[in-house]
Amino acid sequence: MNDLQLRSTEDGQMYEVCLEEDGIRKCCFVSSMHLIDGHAKQLRDAIKRESLKAFVEDAAQRARV
Repeated sequence: MNDLQLRSTEDGQMYEVCLEEDGIRKCCFVSSMHLIDGHAKQLRDAIKRESLKAFVEDAAQRARV
């Protein structure tokens, strides 16, 4: 699932950008709408790294059994 969410902060000065993929959710704050696409890619890359790390750790644990 690819779920990008955007909301304004209470003071209206920033935007919170959240992305959920593969059951992992990452968020960041941006100061302008034009920054959202770049940060969405960074969030997606961070999720992929975390997902890969979990996969490798699981595979290593299974190999020990």
